[in-house]
Amino acid sequence: MTQETGKSTRKEKRLDLPEADITAKLAETGPEKLIPLGTMVYVGPALKTVPQFAVFSNGLPKALESAKADCPAIEGLIVPPAGLNDAAVALKQTGSKESILFEQVQNYLGSED
Repeated sequence: MTQETGKSTRKEKRLDLPEADITAKLAETGPEKLIPLGTMVYVGPALKTVPQFAVFSNGLPKALESAKADCPAIEGLIVPPAGLNDAAVALKQTGSKESILFEQVQNYLGSED
């Protein structure tokens, strides 16, 4: 603040959040289980810039979006945190959707070299 005017010289940005939604979410799950919106986990084989079980909040990185465009099977290996355990189990089951997609991504990665 400047002493003469009493006004702040710093510009402030204010983000208005819908408090009712947050309160309802906290009441539903409790603060220890609150997960940021848009959180996803990649369960596929490690890519050059994205490791297996990488966690992303508020969108996917450009490298993963680009890889998804080249290999659509990657899309099926991006799951919400609540589905992580089921996906990890399914990866080990021969013939499951996840294991087939995992193999397709591995084949795609082999063709990149």
